[in-house]
Amino acid sequence: MEEFIDIRRIPRGQKIETTVAGISGGTIFLDLNAKTEGILDAAEFTGEDGVLHLSEGDRVTVYFLGDTPDGPRFTTRLAADNAGAQELENAWQNRIPVNGTVEKEIKGGFEIRIGKTRAFCPYSQSGIRGKSFAAGQTVPFLITEFRDGGRHLVVSHRILLEEEEKKRREELQSRLHEGMTVKGTVSSIHPFGVFVDIGGLEALIPVSEIARKRISGPEEIRGILPEGTETEAVILRIDPAHGRIALSRKALERDPWQGAAERYRPGSRVSGCISRTADFGVFVTLEEGVDGLVHVSELEKAGLVSAGTNLRKAFRPGGRFDAEVLAVDGPGRRISLKPAENREEAAAAENYLGSGTGGDTYSPFAALLDKNKAKKS
Repeated sequence: MEEFIDIRRIPRGQKIETTVAGISGGTIFLDLNAKTEGILDAAEFTGEDGVLHLSEGDRVTVYFLGDTPDGPRFTTRLAADNAGAQELENAWQNRIPVNGTVEKEIKGGFEIRIGKTRAFCPYSQSGIRGKSFAAGQTVPFLITEFRDGGRHLVVSHRILLEEEEKKRREELQSRLHEGMTVKGTVSSIHPFGVFVDIGGLEALIPVSEIARKRISGPEEIRGILPEGTETEAVILRIDPAHGRIALSRKALERDPWQGAAERYRPGSRVSGCISRTADFGVFVTLEEGVDGLVHVSELEKAGLVSAGTNLRKAFRPGGRFDAEVLAVDGPGRRISLKPAENREEAAAAENYLGSGTGGDTYSPFAALLDKNKAKKS
């Protein structure tokens, strides 16, 4: 229930928040929880398309203009034709927005006409994120300076835009929660990730949360999420104190590590591309999102490198690598590999070691054994 508002006790310019009780013709009726209802001109919520962007039950913030024969009159902003010196001073003192028309661009900003009064709007107060005015455009302003009985006015459009944006952010943020899937548009790309506009709020998808695969830099990010692209992501964290939201796009992708222990059993041969090297070994991509590690000790055992070899020079990213699976740690997302033996060479060695003296292949070790045997007999 609305708090009772005693019109006799509230001063002109008083800001109140109330509910739309009804709409009839060009009038919006406001719930004051009193014997009478407040009135508001519907034109203030009618867009250029002629559509009224307000419904019964909506919450609105309005300013009290005064009592009239039709009832207490309110406004969301002061119309230019009602803007005499007294009304402008009242608007300045009570932070009531006023409508103004952009006359022309002058040194340092714009000349604004509010009724019969001229005002100045600096460039810095004309908009946010590069938005500005066009001559003849009528927009709301907040009076920031009132001097010489209203003959010198400085106004700001930016303050109102920032207040609207803050309110929009707070309303949206109250509906968001961690684990929720949201849609947004990529607004900018950086080495550490991408910023996404989710209905007026800016959220970050860190580079590690863009995809299951490893991403090397901005160019690769642009190949996946160009600016202007719409995308879906899951909310990872919300930091209300700093207004930060972290998202994950990869959380919506299939986890390639599911079933990895069944697909990569110890002893099985695999083939992949070298994704990167480190001082302790070589990482091999077996499938998108799944890398295995060939430890430097395994490379040394296989004779591919010696102690002190610079692995980054010996193994270049993108090169093919045949390996054998040593162990799989699914929960830890780790696969240990070793270099695979050349099958032809392994078969030849096995044939050599398994052959007897009666065959055609000469075996020095077998011949030595036969010679010692003959001496003993």
